[in-house]
Amino acid sequence: MIPAVMSADPRYQFEVVEEIRSRDEPFVTLVPGEPAPPGVGVVIISRGLEADLSVDTVTHEDPRSAVDMAFCRLRCGPGAHHFIFGIDPGKRPGLALLCDGRRLLRRRTFSPEAVRDEVERLQGWAEIKSLTIRIGHGDPTNRDRTIVAVWDMVDAVEVVDETGTTRGEHPDLNAAQTIAVRAGRQLGSMPEVEPTPGELREIQRRSRIASRGRLTITVSMARDVALGRMTLSDAVRLSADPGE
Repeated sequence: MIPAVMSADPRYQFEVVEEIRSRDEPFVTLVPGEPAPPGVGVVIISRGLEADLSVDTVTHEDPRSAVDMAFCRLRCGPGAHHFIFGIDPGKRPGLALLCDGRRLLRRRTFSPEAVRDEVERLQGWAEIKSLTIRIGHGDPTNRDRTIVAVWDMVDAVEVVDETGTTRGEHPDLNAAQTIAVRAGRQLGSMPEVEPTPGELREIQRRSRIASRGRLTITVSMARDVALGRMTLSDAVRLSADPGE
């Protein structure tokens, strides 16, 4: 079964269609009033559109959430479900979302803290029985930044041995999907984020490269970069011109 898209709003339809295409999933488009053809299991409709259809419909003002809802309905059915986010930790974490063990989506975020936005998005449309985060054990600083960002939003956080999960054309997304199905060690308390001395030295080394050997940022600035409080380019710029 596949989703269909029906909308009287061309912009909304375009954004929904582009989101489905980005996932490389099949779909069809329908004009308002057109019946759903065989093989369509759910129709995404725009808000306020009257649709008398023989299949389920979903709607949400956010196109991406509407697509999430549609695939959740297709793969898991109506009602509340158990959700698991598998996360490959890093500067741009890879995510995989499972609904009752079935994959709904895979995507990347722009930072460890941006994982919180993905959890909020899920909570904005889904009926949730339970929500678990499973995150790889590697990259401790970015791993712990991610955990801290979502700690108060989820039912459980598990740290998973991610050995052997990175493979294929999209290694971070493949890793996230594998992590999502592996049970891990459940955390009883929120971790403290503390970059290692080796991480700080590496950031200082990169600052020398970025400044073409003109300067090395301080350990304090390197720590702020590691914690996402500033970018490396900002740290180099501020070190070059402390008066800014």
